[in-house]
Amino acid sequence: MNPNETTIGICGIGQMGASSAVAFRRAGYRVLLWARDAAKLRAVEAELARQSSWSDEHIGPAKRTGGEIILEPQLSRLDAEADVVLDCILEVMDFKTTLFRRFDRAKTRGALFLSATSGLSITEMGRDGACEALLVGAHFWNPPHLIPVVEMIAGERTPPDRLESACRLMEDIDKIPVRCKDLPRLPGTQCRSRRHARDGDDPGVGLRPLRIARARANGEHGPRRTGCRRARAKVSAA
Repeated sequence: MNPNETTIGICGIGQMGASSAVAFRRAGYRVLLWARDAAKLRAVEAELARQSSWSDEHIGPAKRTGGEIILEPQLSRLDAEADVVLDCILEVMDFKTTLFRRFDRAKTRGALFLSATSGLSITEMGRDGACEALLVGAHFWNPPHLIPVVEMIAGERTPPDRLESACRLMEDIDKIPVRCKDLPRLPGTQCRSRRHARDGDDPGVGLRPLRIARARANGEHGPRRTGCRRARAKVSAA
């Protein structure tokens, strides 16, 4: 996708939404960032500035100039203009499918739909959201500004070229796409949950961010539901 001709619509302003907005902006994309609550949408501006400053200091200059983040309170504008729609709202299937059903115009023009779900079925989400041939799962590992890995999941009716297009988009914003199957729970989620069960309230992600940053997916396909040791092997550099 050409950043100069591509608009990214992001739904949700939590950590995933804010971090992905900054990543797309730094790669030169125009971003429409939407939230249901207009007051919270205005308040996220400080967090966007903080993450942008952190990225400039610790990652380096933006990949391209010209990117921008527009705080947009009207979902209809995303429906009218977005070439890519990224769902970063609450991890509730009904919320996500109801959201996707509101994008009639985006579906008509063949927009790429992405969901940052960490474990919901992409097949079910696409079917109930009326976008199953357009939808790809894109789970950013947390914290997304530190860990570049994104687990990419095709549903049963996701065309292969749609998955590859989504993976190329992730690479363009300097992420590492790891192709996974549409089964319950993602490798990264399982690693973190196992560590939390062992360490109590330790907020660590279970894998060192700098080690993850050295990972190279090389187009590998792997299962979503794996043991922590196998997941670590797939995404960690030797």
